[in-house]
Amino acid sequence: MTEYYENIQIRLINIIDLYPEKNNKKMHLDLLQRIIGRMEESYKVCETCQFYQDLVEEIISKIEIDDKTYLKDMGTLKTHLLKKHHLVEEGFFMALFMSVGVFTGIILGTVLSDLPIFLGFGVSLGITIGSFIDAFAKEKNKVL
Repeated sequence: MTEYYENIQIRLINIIDLYPEKNNKKMHLDLLQRIIGRMEESYKVCETCQFYQDLVEEIISKIEIDDKTYLKDMGTLKTHLLKKHHLVEEGFFMALFMSVGVFTGIILGTVLSDLPIFLGFGVSLGITIGSFIDAFAKEKNKVL
């Protein structure tokens, strides 16, 4: 861990300690911690991540003074990591395939006149496939 990111992590841990757990979730501090960790992994090879180091510092400063505009900046970092580093959010594939399963279940249930059975089958199949792909993505370290 570089000294820069070590200092950032220490400041973030101090902020997390100041706020109760309920506010941590509301403030998305756990996500910010994962974003900072991912940026540290890739800042040596990604010029954009190097450029965003100042933005990370700004986000931490905004949280310290209770400025709520840090969420927009955090979204910028998250979007960069998702698009340029090909990461996915946790549960992304399960939600995607569950939606596909619901759609397929509705179509088959309507055509074959047994909507509840096919809808249930589509949802369960979508959750199963999505969970499997999510686990695979996590194993390959592609989850933010």
